[in-house]
Amino acid sequence: MLDGGRTIRTGTERFAITVDPARPVKLVMRTGGKRTYDFNETIDRPIPIKIVDGDHVLASTTLPIPDGTFLEVPFDLPAGISQIQVEATAPYRVFHWFVLQQ
Repeated sequence: MLDGGRTIRTGTERFAITVDPARPVKLVMRTGGKRTYDFNETIDRPIPIKIVDGDHVLASTTLPIPDGTFLEVPFDLPAGISQIQVEATAPYRVFHWFVLQQ
């Protein structure tokens, strides 16, 4: 599958978003794909992942072992968030991040 995918090897990812500060944010991670790709780590176990703001955990889940399909994982975040920090205990695969507000 080719869809902008990458393996985050450091276990940490940071990025900024521009949103209406008065409304909550839904952050959606597209993950999945195959367990292994050339020149990438094999993902052969579930990976705990969390969205944090400093020492405060905003959302968390455990990503399943990839099975060849895409999976969209939603995270509900509070209003006013503008900096995203993602932390994981091991490398994980991301194809895209989507930011949604209603």
